[in-house]
Amino acid sequence: MMNRIRLPIFIKKQKKSRNFKLIYIPDDPTYRLTGHVYEKRFYDKLIEDKEGMLEVSRYIHLNTVEAKMVRKPEYYPWSSYHFFKQPQAVVPSYMNIDSILNYYLGTVEEKKEKYCKLYKHN
Repeated sequence: MMNRIRLPIFIKKQKKSRNFKLIYIPDDPTYRLTGHVYEKRFYDKLIEDKEGMLEVSRYIHLNTVEAKMVRKPEYYPWSSYHFFKQPQAVVPSYMNIDSILNYYLGTVEEKKEKYCKLYKHN
């Protein structure tokens, strides 16, 4: 679990492999990185609907909780969950949480609240 990266990537009109190479970190013994991304082809799955995207997002955010690394998803320092949970959190320019929030109606705060209701570990 500690050596894995889970990252939803939104792709527009390009092959997945080409986009993924932009963020791929090459196998380098200096970093002692192992796992699917570093050793062999990554796993990809086409997500075609709202339910699928929310399921993947929930899986990513709750993975560290299920692995008993943290008690709540917002406690994992490398998770984007706190951007949904904490109203004052400033989202970095390279991240787009609106792609998830746009599945909901309401103000930004209401959308974040609705999204966080997906999580049993609140």
